[in-house]
Amino acid sequence: MLFRVDAFGEAADPVRKEKATFEKCHVAMGDLLVLKSNKNISMDERLSLHVNVTTTGFPDDCTFIGHLEASREFSLEELKRHILSMDYFQQREVDMDCIRVRDKLNTMFFGRIYRDKNKKQNLKQLGIKNDSQVVVQLLEEPEGALDERTFVLLFCRRQVEARTYSEKMEKKFTIPKEDKFPTIAHLRACCRELYGFEENQPVEIAKFIPHAFEWRHMDPEEMIEERTGKKKKQRQLVKAAFLDLKKYPWTLKDGDIIGCRLESDNPEKADDFQTEQDLIDKANFALQQEHRKQAEAAAKALRQKDQRRAGDQQGLSINLEDEF
Repeated sequence: MLFRVDAFGEAADPVRKEKATFEKCHVAMGDLLVLKSNKNISMDERLSLHVNVTTTGFPDDCTFIGHLEASREFSLEELKRHILSMDYFQQREVDMDCIRVRDKLNTMFFGRIYRDKNKKQNLKQLGIKNDSQVVVQLLEEPEGALDERTFVLLFCRRQVEARTYSEKMEKKFTIPKEDKFPTIAHLRACCRELYGFEENQPVEIAKFIPHAFEWRHMDPEEMIEERTGKKKKQRQLVKAAFLDLKKYPWTLKDGDIIGCRLESDNPEKADDFQTEQDLIDKANFALQQEHRKQAEAAAKALRQKDQRRAGDQQGLSINLEDEF
């Protein structure tokens, strides 16, 4: 990577626009340029990333492909090019326009898709931190620019009798131009379009909450407490139908999983959107948490016992000068 040397003799300013003229890169007559290898980048300039790859957007096929070191000053485009230089991609023909770079969450699901519409931000400004887990999602065709009004969501259809979900699909959900924010009605319309439901067929939706191992029904009639005012101290109850899905309690974002249920499949109105596997995972997680708390309590008690024993030994003294 090319760096411009500053007045102190340090290669401090990266020249990142490879196809631009020197003038647009703010390189003037007499400037000294230095070509630096990624191996020579200092620790302060370097990001160490754990790179995974997926073709579906679901964690089922997510595979770890290696570690990658990159400069914090890289643009998103440069990071993609650097990723494609990894061994995993050497025997594969992958177009740089056909990959997404996104967060991998602690829940093993995928989160935010990194966007840089104007191609002016570096990795630090995009919020990519050192030691991050990132996922490279391979696409079948070039994606084009994703704006801030578009979310990439995962949809699945509820199977009421089996208490499972099927027909998992990824879809871009875009807020209509005439509206300021996304609503439950918009998401329902997206589900109808995706699964081919008729307008007169009642549909209900739910969002999966990974850390809680449960599905939360997005009921437009539910009354939600909304905080308003400059310091968010004022509170009022509002119907969920009128709430911005980007805000609490839904916080809609890339990678969210939306379950869609056709109400004709739920004649007894008894379905709760949950799955047996989620209930098992939730119970196992609670058991693991309890075991962890017990182990931490036992370790704390042992440390306190050792500290008391050490204090007793320090307080014990023997006078060897007494004559017998």
